[in-house]
Amino acid sequence: MPSTQSVQKEGVKSSQMLFKRWAWISLFFLFIVAVLGVFLRSFYISPLPGLNYKFWLHGHSHVAFLGWIFNALYVALVAAYVRRERLLTFNRLFWAFQLTVLGMLILFPMQGYKAGSIIVSTLHIFLSYFFAWRFLKDRREETQSGGRFRFSFVIARFAIVLMLISSIGPFALAPIMANGLSGTHWYPLAIYFYLHFQYNGWFLFAIIGLFFYWLERNDIDYSKRDGRTFFWLNALAAIPAYASSVLWTQPPLWLYGLAGLAAFAQLFSLYFLFRILSVVRQQWINKLGKMVVLLWLLVLMSLVVKNILQFAEAIPLVADLAYRQRNLVIAYLHLNFIGITTFFLLGWFVQQDWLILSKFWQQTGMWVFIIGFILSELALVLQTLLNISGLRGFTQYFELLFYLSLIMPVGIGLLFISQQKKAFSESM
Repeated sequence: MPSTQSVQKEGVKSSQMLFKRWAWISLFFLFIVAVLGVFLRSFYISPLPGLNYKFWLHGHSHVAFLGWIFNALYVALVAAYVRRERLLTFNRLFWAFQLTVLGMLILFPMQGYKAGSIIVSTLHIFLSYFFAWRFLKDRREETQSGGRFRFSFVIARFAIVLMLISSIGPFALAPIMANGLSGTHWYPLAIYFYLHFQYNGWFLFAIIGLFFYWLERNDIDYSKRDGRTFFWLNALAAIPAYASSVLWTQPPLWLYGLAGLAAFAQLFSLYFLFRILSVVRQQWINKLGKMVVLLWLLVLMSLVVKNILQFAEAIPLVADLAYRQRNLVIAYLHLNFIGITTFFLLGWFVQQDWLILSKFWQQTGMWVFIIGFILSELALVLQTLLNISGLRGFTQYFELLFYLSLIMPVGIGLLFISQQKKAFSESM
């Protein structure tokens, strides 16, 4: 008869294989997102007849948000906080999510926002409600009051709440369109509502919670007061920071002030984060591999740039400039999506051993992806600055952007196929 210890080890191994399988599926969707990004850039060079750019853009964005980031946060949060005996329910739920993502991947490029794509995307929202309920219900005992993971779970729970709030945006589109307001400010404001509470809410607070979970799990001492202050400054700013998404409508001055205060709170919160990092720096370096340290340093740099940009956007002239320059909007969205969220999650996958970076081609794939992101961001920003300055921009700019965009799917593809065959077979 097997001992209790051997049964526990087998259970841990089984759950780890399950998480790795989820992580690999999430990573595959990231590859799909990168390929779709290149395809979208090709429209500016030679659009294919019969294909609708906006339809493909909808497919790209939905798979990016729900096929990659939602899935990646799902596996990370479930692995961190859910009781192991409840994993069967979450496994079934995970596959239900994948069916809806596949539906969106197929239907949005075909028809845009029509009955089929609306049904599957709405179903994903309702499944996320069920996930939120089960996640809070089936959490581990260590997340209770006085438990080891109590503080990080509070942050993760707040992220879940903001995810639920973000769904108000998509649901608002139906009455807006039904009342003939699709051509007014209300339509983009509903979309920006969703984007804000995803980027600056659900995504941001989920990775903040995971970071503090990592500190708790590794018994790394840090100032709890600094941690709480960092969290609460961002939490109190989360909802009013939506004001920065409406400044392009040239609203009353008090909304500029509200956006500025929220942005200042987020920028000031970094002081307390840096205080924490200054204390745990050496343990951080010792416990994480070099590539994870690099990825998380890029996250930190991106977060600093993002908060500075949000603070600057409270200036009316800057807000108007940002809205009129599409390249800046794309660069800012990619800064959030890749620079902050994706780099953190890739680092998380590596330090959880769901993704292996021990061999040359595996590390090369990651480096190629990082370089592709940096070059693409530079091209977007430099072209905008040259245009604003009245100087001649890059010749054949769209061709340049297309070829730079090719680098990222090459990196992710190389990272994906260069994983050890043993690790791949075990995970699948």
